[in-house]
Amino acid sequence: MHACVILHNMFLEDERFDPDFTGHAYLFSDAAQPAGVPVFNISRPATVHQAPTVADLITNSFKLHNRREHFRLRDDLVTHLWEVHGLQE
Repeated sequence: MHACVILHNMFLEDERFDPDFTGHAYLFSDAAQPAGVPVFNISRPATVHQAPTVADLITNSFKLHNRREHFRLRDDLVTHLWEVHGLQE
């Protein structure tokens, strides 16, 4: 998703200097959207936010800075990439 947003912003940045650019007008024409432009409503379920305890913060910090876990995940990723792409030249 982040890559799509970045690419979209790059296109907009490139096109903003052209005053005659109407390349996106077709998206809002009746021919392109016979049922009208769709409207998306995005919502998240209501959750009760409970403040983390000091113990939770320490545990999460340890998870972030756990060298053994970091190297295990890194090695698993390398192994996976070799299995998937290792034979390609």
